[in-house]
Amino acid sequence: MIAALVALALAVATSATAAPAPPIPLPTPPVFLPTVGTLFVRHSQAFGLLPVGSIRWTGTVTSGGTQATYDTIADAKGHFRQDFTLALSTHAEGDDGAHFWQQDENGNVTITDTDNHHNAVSRLLRLNDYKFDTPGAKVTGITYLDGRRAYVVNTRVGQVDATLYVDAASALVDGGDFADRTIRYSAYRRFEGVPVPTLSVDTDSTGTTTTSVDDVHFAAPVSSTTFTAPSQREPDMPAGKGEVTVPFDTDRGLIIIGCAINGSYVHLLLDSGSSTSVIDAQVATRLGMPTGGVAHINAAGELTGTVTRATTLAIGGAVFHDFVMEAVPLQLPESLAHDHIDGIAGFDVFAQLVARISYFDSQVRFMLPSAFTYSGTGVVLPLAIDNRVSRVGAKLGRGDPVTLTLDTGSDAALVLYREYADAHPNDFETQNTVANNELGIGSNQGPVTPDLANNQRAIQSARGAGGGEIPVRITTVSQLSLGDFSLVNLFTQVVLHATGAFAPTVSDGIVGAGALSQFGAVFIDYPGLRLILEK
Repeated sequence: MIAALVALALAVATSATAAPAPPIPLPTPPVFLPTVGTLFVRHSQAFGLLPVGSIRWTGTVTSGGTQATYDTIADAKGHFRQDFTLALSTHAEGDDGAHFWQQDENGNVTITDTDNHHNAVSRLLRLNDYKFDTPGAKVTGITYLDGRRAYVVNTRVGQVDATLYVDAASALVDGGDFADRTIRYSAYRRFEGVPVPTLSVDTDSTGTTTTSVDDVHFAAPVSSTTFTAPSQREPDMPAGKGEVTVPFDTDRGLIIIGCAINGSYVHLLLDSGSSTSVIDAQVATRLGMPTGGVAHINAAGELTGTVTRATTLAIGGAVFHDFVMEAVPLQLPESLAHDHIDGIAGFDVFAQLVARISYFDSQVRFMLPSAFTYSGTGVVLPLAIDNRVSRVGAKLGRGDPVTLTLDTGSDAALVLYREYADAHPNDFETQNTVANNELGIGSNQGPVTPDLANNQRAIQSARGAGGGEIPVRITTVSQLSLGDFSLVNLFTQVVLHATGAFAPTVSDGIVGAGALSQFGAVFIDYPGLRLILEK
């Protein structure tokens, strides 16, 4: 008995100190992924027979703190029209079958040729309309989006590698990834049996856009003019006249004109280098102008403000109605502040009127495009307009081609971006300096004394609207040729560190008032896409 108790105690002690046996692993159930073909068949069955003909839908779109309602109508051939309504303005875009057109908040219409047409179903169903069972496509796994189980499909959408997420339960597309862009559909709703993504979030490097679909109507009626581009808006002119003449007065070649907003007198800088029209935020408040939404403007630094609207903007006898502007704190440098500039008349004015600038007579003649014909002997140069800013081709030095932004809002003669300047060193004469140069509507911080003995490159810090500092190098270009006209030994500013609006995009630099004022007349004809220079 004692031996049995001892044996039992030993057994208990042994079992208490011995390591437990490892659990026997259970087999992991295999994950069975459908083939792309099988998944696409399920996806097609989820939609059934899609409607043909025209579709109309409405909803809201929010981007950058601004919300708009929209109304879209499209047909099976790729025609469409989309109208947006914001707090203070409207704008529209569309496709008439051969051209893509846009009409901005001030009624300015731009038209470009296009052969890229998306039909109504593609526009409404978005990523669901892509045939993702392309050669090489593969279902690579399972993930979860907002709690929904989805298959991961690696495929191509157009010419872009893409990852689509197809809902495992419904076979509808829950979203997609395209390089730095992501799209997510967080909600669906059926309209006449058709599942439509009713809430989408589109995010890329520029920000996030959220779009809702609130209502859909199939077989929507259309007419022969539904998709036609609207007419270009024009200001009202004095009875029986197609032009007005406006004087300007400045000691730096800038064009500062007296205007009236809602009957109140203001000074506006006429600036072909500005893609929009601007009013100082304090002036907008003083004039009681309505504001709404968010506005961002790139100057020397980024300016943030709101959208505003003038019931009337009168420039001489030309009257613009419901003229939309951006209300931002201009933060003008001291050299311009004493001119009491209240804002900027930019693209919106040039888009609707031909401007003949006479720097010698200090006056601008604004003409309706329909009333303007040119029969003079000046040089006619083609203008290209990109992002609502005009650019012109020229030559530097012994013939190096250069593309320059046409900028009446800069008192500089010539501004070049460093990339171009460094690539064309033979276009420059001995380095020089000049005091109180300006970029855009900014000023330098004073003169710089050059070390000419050592041929040092003088560096200045220019200050622009928005308070941004712009380091520049002052030099001289041997020759600037605009058509048959040439300007020699032209003081030039080379932007060393591009920032904000002073960054190379579609041009190599800026030609400003310092050069343009050397001509007897300068015609800026946006509607006719031409620059005319007379000596």
